[in-house]
Amino acid sequence: MLQSAFADAGRVWLRGERSKRLHTAFGGAVYFIPFNQFIIQAAAGYAGADKVFNFSLGGKINLNY
Repeated sequence: MLQSAFADAGRVWLRGERSKRLHTAFGGAVYFIPFNQFIIQAAAGYAGADKVFNFSLGGKINLNY
């Protein structure tokens, strides 16, 4: 089983935008590759009030949920 994590901080670059605030996000994922044939992956990310979850099964054709 493999694991990964991420963290990010960025600023909105838009004409007329005056905020200097950094927007942050973080999350992680786990991967399982049974018999080296296909991948089962679950990932979650959080950015302020936004939350994202992704589950996918992959091989030669990927299925995302």
